[in-house]
Amino acid sequence: MKLLQNRIAQDTKLLPVMGVAGLLVWLIAGVIEKMMWPQLCVFVVSVYLMVELSNSNALMRIRSRMVSAVFITFSSTTCFLYGHFSGGMAQLCFILFLQLLFQTYQSPQRVGMVYYAFLTLGVGSLFFAKLVWLMPLLWLLMATQLQVGNWRATAASVFGLLTPYWLIMPWFLWQGDMAPVMAHLHGMVSLPFPGDYTLLTVPLVSSFVFIALLTVVGIIHFWYYSFEDKVRIRLIFGLFATLAWVLMVLVVLMPQESDSLMRLLIVVSSPLVAHFFTFTHSRVTNVFFIVCVILAVALIVFSLWMPSLSF
Repeated sequence: MKLLQNRIAQDTKLLPVMGVAGLLVWLIAGVIEKMMWPQLCVFVVSVYLMVELSNSNALMRIRSRMVSAVFITFSSTTCFLYGHFSGGMAQLCFILFLQLLFQTYQSPQRVGMVYYAFLTLGVGSLFFAKLVWLMPLLWLLMATQLQVGNWRATAASVFGLLTPYWLIMPWFLWQGDMAPVMAHLHGMVSLPFPGDYTLLTVPLVSSFVFIALLTVVGIIHFWYYSFEDKVRIRLIFGLFATLAWVLMVLVVLMPQESDSLMRLLIVVSSPLVAHFFTFTHSRVTNVFFIVCVILAVALIVFSLWMPSLSF
């Protein structure tokens, strides 16, 4: 007899139910009153891209919508970030970047796809300047996890990242106002240490701890049972795990950038947590799943009613 967590993970109605629940959270968060329609559209596209990311890369060994369901759940626990359009756009571009980059697996000759992947990352950096900080790590992961590390791929990644800036620079030159460009570049290279911890709120810390703990559990589980997956999936999840560790550290070091960093963390954490809940099948993990669902609902309610509660 299947446990509750397994029945839910394999239920074909999981995504529609979670989609409706996610939209309900948006309504309660004030999407109509606050006119957050652009942010909602970005979120809907992001959910669709997460579905495609899971399906096209076969992240789950069985037919399951758990990746997108976890993504919606984690996003709902951080509903206090809904108003940050730039964070949502950075998240959308990051998902699209991963989707394009995974198509280059063991294909170093697909330089064009590398270019387009980093083009989307460059667009994302227009909304979140410090996204470029991940470049050295991404080059390393391309070489070790995706096996596309060569000088042509590296050059294509640099050109892809710079292309959005080359396209918008003439506009600012024509306007004769380079102040926005300089401010953006300053934000890209400035070191925000020590972080501004006065910006921390109880909902933010609570949601981060919840997501981080589940992510660590997902990483440990995958390390122990990765032999059950194909080599390609193991390498992709290794990439997710590495990015998750780095992003969790960055959230702790730069709380003032948490509106974007948390969104990136949700992207790479969702597959890890989904894999854990989908393929574990003990009574202990089933109870843990139920507890996590209750905690998620409690966090969503808490974040909706006290989004800016300070310590």
